[in-house]
Amino acid sequence: FGNEINDDPTVDVLLPLIEHMAQFTKALGTPTQVFTVFQYESMLTNPKAASYLAQVPSLAFVGFTSYPFLKYSATSQMPTTYYDAIAKWTAKAWALTEVGWPSRQSFPGYPTIKGSEAEQVNFISKLANILPNKPVVFVNWFTVCDLAEWKETDPVSNFNQVFYTIGLRRNSGTAKQAYEAWRQFYVASKSA
Repeated sequence: FGNEINDDPTVDVLLPLIEHMAQFTKALGTPTQVFTVFQYESMLTNPKAASYLAQVPSLAFVGFTSYPFLKYSATSQMPTTYYDAIAKWTAKAWALTEVGWPSRQSFPGYPTIKGSEAEQVNFISKLANILPNKPVVFVNWFTVCDLAEWKETDPVSNFNQVFYTIGLRRNSGTAKQAYEAWRQFYVASKSA
């Protein structure tokens, strides 16, 4: 219930409502699992992160969207401890409801954001190394296909265009290198 609610100005109103919904759903005795989603990179600098999670003890697990390229211009800069903060905020299992890395090399106007098809593959490899032995329920890539056709030379007029290039396939459906890497990551996670 809710996506990236920590970035919502009404988060203090949403959390009690989400807790009530989770309690209500549990009382029904159904196998439905209630969770909400926080934006991980925003939570890293939010002094209320643990407080937010403490207000929703009835959730089955907690979800996070996570885009490490917002903090690091290369996957090699991303530490293997990147998701360790979650254990400081909650003992619950968690999910990465959206992850991704852009495949476009640069974004004029956003000089710290870098990507490439190779970096997408490196990011998937990094996840494969970081996530074992963590209480992860599931990991979901942001989108299978790019949100629009694009070229390296296209102008960038707003931040949302960064997300146009995160797909595992081009907008036309042509697979990028990351598509096979993600498939292998998925297969390996199912056999673990």
